[in-house]
Amino acid sequence: MIKRQILLCTALLAIVLMGGCDSSGTNTSSDFFFEARLNGDVFSGKAWAQFDENSTDHLYVAGNEHRDLSSKNYTGNPPENQLGFTIREFDEEGTYPIRPGQGGYITLIGGDVLNESYKSYGADSDRVVVTEFDRDQKIIQGTVEMRLKNTEDSSDIIQVASGRFRAQVTQK
Repeated sequence: MIKRQILLCTALLAIVLMGGCDSSGTNTSSDFFFEARLNGDVFSGKAWAQFDENSTDHLYVAGNEHRDLSSKNYTGNPPENQLGFTIREFDEEGTYPIRPGQGGYITLIGGDVLNESYKSYGADSDRVVVTEFDRDQKIIQGTVEMRLKNTEDSSDIIQVASGRFRAQVTQK
């Protein structure tokens, strides 16, 4: 009985570990995500991460979300929303503060017309926790919490809660 349980656990672990790989054992783009609650609403997008071209320790992590507004009789190009943050002096796993202007959320119409823009303003709770950084595979994973103010109306605040991400890191 115990051998059967060990075999079952081993098989399940193998499925979990290999689930994020294609048949060659490499990560697939569907493995990368950025999810959060924005004032309670779900944000779910494809994540990406990139080091700043002028600095090897400034890392930008973001998620792009494409909205399907067909149910709302929206006739134009759907807006694209982007949620992201910069980690300054990034080195390894750990907790990093999000300082004023280092976090943001934008909504675009048609992919190129700015609709709304929000920026972090340095709330004490604004932080990123990098739970995994694989230098060989260039994958970063973690959680994020931050508060963002509308750049046109400082009374309009978005609470980013339960944020989690997994992204492939590229050099700009």
